[in-house]
Amino acid sequence: MEEHYINTCLICMKPVDNYEPEYCCNGHECGCRGYPTNPCVCSRECDDALYDDIGLTMDQRRIKAGIDLYQQPNKQGD
Repeated sequence: MEEHYINTCLICMKPVDNYEPEYCCNGHECGCRGYPTNPCVCSRECDDALYDDIGLTMDQRRIKAGIDLYQQPNKQGD
């Protein structure tokens, strides 16, 4: 997994500055497969979308929940 995605909301792709992943193990012979036990989300709305409609892709869940994909603000002077 790339470093860029570690602190990014799984649903809307917004950066989450205060996210600290927690792991139960390294994933060897465990159902977690080495993923954090606390998925990175930026809001309660994205957290709900994460667990609703399991089986759909994250993008499909975002769209179904009516959540906009995060757009990075334009920098002044570019």
